[in-house]
Amino acid sequence: MSDKTITVFTPTYNRGYILPNLYNSLVNQTYKNFVWLIVDDGSTDNTKVMVEEWIKEGKIDIEYYYQENQGKQIAMNLGAEKCNTELFDTVDSDDYMTPNALKNIVEFWNKHKAENYAGIISLRGKTEMESLTGSYMPERVLHCKYRALYEEYGFVGDSNQIYRTDVIRKYPYQLFPNEKFIAETAQFLQIDDHYDMLLLNDISVICEYREDGYSKNVKKLLKNNSLGYRYIKDLNYRHSKTLKGKFAEMIKYCCANFMCHDGQGYKLAANKPMYLLCFIPGALCYLIFYKKA
Repeated sequence: MSDKTITVFTPTYNRGYILPNLYNSLVNQTYKNFVWLIVDDGSTDNTKVMVEEWIKEGKIDIEYYYQENQGKQIAMNLGAEKCNTELFDTVDSDDYMTPNALKNIVEFWNKHKAENYAGIISLRGKTEMESLTGSYMPERVLHCKYRALYEEYGFVGDSNQIYRTDVIRKYPYQLFPNEKFIAETAQFLQIDDHYDMLLLNDISVICEYREDGYSKNVKKLLKNNSLGYRYIKDLNYRHSKTLKGKFAEMIKYCCANFMCHDGQGYKLAANKPMYLLCFIPGALCYLIFYKKA
């Protein structure tokens, strides 16, 4: 392993116009003992030239890898494979980090780390002072499962996951044939079966949703990667601890099944009576939100 503690990992695709914001935020970190690992998922813009210039500048330690376009999750698998530090923090190419983000993360980890913790969940923000959705970590709760943060403690919206590198290597992303995307919860929920996450009530990443990002195109993205979406809804159903949560996930599972066109939804369903109960709501969800996506 490297003598550095943490890797900031960035998968990117044709984001040369915005990537300098993240680079500048990393140059200005108060904590310097980190690596910026970039996997370029087949960019055709000026990303490679720009990163090569930053490497020559030598202001921060940068590792750059290029792959033919295969999707974000394959890029993340490669990043985990190439990472040589204890911690692995995925920061998207259109986000940037607060000045004390890495300092706070590493200090918090060194204070609380244990074998039963897979890493840290911190906050994403609109600004350094305001969380992205107005949600913050529950008071007096040091650790919990990723799913529990949302379902039991009522957290809403995106968060920043910093994982132990050895843990994420155990649970790489598995994609379905002819698909390039699967939600990151495919990895998070597998890790949930074995580890808790530490909760850091600190805004470490500033986020802005863009027209060319995943969040702005989520319906089309899920429809084009429907097998993965159905798989995620099944995982969510199995991990949900409440009846309300299970109903919500099964409705989405049925909706996803309409997009798959393979007739396997009933056979693969974790709870067949509930599948039948949620079939019509799932069909309506598909017709209203996804059919024309």
